[in-house]
Amino acid sequence: MARIPVRGGMEERLGILLGRLEFLRTAEKEVVAQRLDCAEDWGRLTPADLETWLGRTVRARWSWPELKRRWEGDLRFLDRPGIAWLVRGSPGFPAALAEIADPPWGLWVRGNPLALDRAWVALVGTRMPDEASKRAAWTLGRDLAALGTVVVSGLARGIDGQAHRGALETGLTVAVLGQGIDAVSPPGHQGLARRMVGAGGALVSEYAPGEPAFGYRFVERNRIISGLARTVVVVQAPIRSGALLTADFALDQGRDVVVHAAGLEGERGAGTRNLVRQGAPVVGSAAEILQMWAEGAVGRAGGQNEFEFEPEARELR
Repeated sequence: MARIPVRGGMEERLGILLGRLEFLRTAEKEVVAQRLDCAEDWGRLTPADLETWLGRTVRARWSWPELKRRWEGDLRFLDRPGIAWLVRGSPGFPAALAEIADPPWGLWVRGNPLALDRAWVALVGTRMPDEASKRAAWTLGRDLAALGTVVVSGLARGIDGQAHRGALETGLTVAVLGQGIDAVSPPGHQGLARRMVGAGGALVSEYAPGEPAFGYRFVERNRIISGLARTVVVVQAPIRSGALLTADFALDQGRDVVVHAAGLEGERGAGTRNLVRQGAPVVGSAAEILQMWAEGAVGRAGGQNEFEFEPEARELR
């Protein structure tokens, strides 16, 4: 797969190195990128230099030999077939995601980077849904994909997995991971991940290859799930569900949040009911989401984001 050029002629090797430095915010990486001529310059940098450039205390310490070893491994990983790395602002980086308040510095992609441009609807929810919500996630994923929308979710058990499986019946789907794209969590979804990539979808992460799945990373990846989308559908969520964090990110980003009619009952639907009380529309089908877009009731991303949707000429089954 051809590599997509990085922003402003910035050296790709330097961009990948900066992607490993989680203690730097994206805006701070921009500053550092302007100061360094090449990735190897980082090896001569001191925390005092960094503090002068950034105007803040830098408590992080690093071993250049160890960082260099991991970075060189990233470069070798990038040479594998089907792997791409996109830096914010480069051709191919999703424009809507670039505009959120805390965009990722870059994205590692296994599969088709072009699928990210049509990831207009995110389906999220609990890892332990009831049967009605499982069927609803599968059906909605299938019907949205049939219309040409790439369905985005997080590859977790429950609602995420059902949404991905349904989308694969008729089209493409993208998973945003809370770890490097060289591994899949949960392990039982490895086959599903292979199917997604093989069908023309993608696995996406802001974390470098080899980075493990920590709890905080699943929270951070939720802002990417919502940031890619035009509308976030919470299919079913209890009070303390991570899907509600995705809904919060979506609202902060100017995305629309809707809930599925199938996921409102019982304790597992307590979080979804709260969203309805806060004003979230209730939908039961892909056709209803498209109708809301057409009427302007939802689908206004706000800011500079402009989503243009033209459904493919395929009937919903």
